[in-house]
Amino acid sequence: MSLHSVAASLTAWDRAVFHLVNDRLKSPALDVAMPLITDLGLSHVQALVVIAVAAFTIYSARVTGRHGLRADWTATRTWVIPALLGIVLSGLCVQVIKRYPRDRPSWFYLKQRLAGNHTDVQVQTIKGRRPLRTSGFPSGHTATTAALAVSLACAMPTRRSRRTVALGMGGLTLLVALSRVYMADHWPLDVLGGLVLGLVVGWLSIRLCTRVGPRPVEGTTA
Repeated sequence: MSLHSVAASLTAWDRAVFHLVNDRLKSPALDVAMPLITDLGLSHVQALVVIAVAAFTIYSARVTGRHGLRADWTATRTWVIPALLGIVLSGLCVQVIKRYPRDRPSWFYLKQRLAGNHTDVQVQTIKGRRPLRTSGFPSGHTATTAALAVSLACAMPTRRSRRTVALGMGGLTLLVALSRVYMADHWPLDVLGGLVLGLVVGWLSIRLCTRVGPRPVEGTTA
């Protein structure tokens, strides 16, 4: 199979899945839910949530008087630093890769219609959410969410907590990825690229933070 045929097959799959999600799933309820879900993939929103949870964790430990402030921070930083690092690094990587242009679905079909092609294709957008026209590959929302999911799951102190976080954050990552396609801001290959990038960066953030502080012992809580 030639590279040309592989590229053609990927393009056909990409467009078919996009229309399946963007058109066939269209509903008033999802028009309300998907923008809310997609905003959870914004890097600054994720960073603020991580910082808020970390501050609440330390404050709660201070109120109960279980440990000293230094001990509380030592326990908290085992997950908050990798999480923030994963968000930052994945966001930076996305911006570097996006220097290579790839039209987003809504912009692609608009230009096609102006050229007299695909005039029968209707891209579904959400009222009040203007479609983006910047380069679309990879999906930054998906990348940062996946990086956050991996870094948080790997930093948890017990097998049960790692599994719980992995399932919860994994589900959120898939929902954010779906929302990006539903809202016509990304092709499926964009979100797949963001997913792979986020998984790799999340793992790297954990590796880079191994010397930040002691990892909690299995079976104990932070």
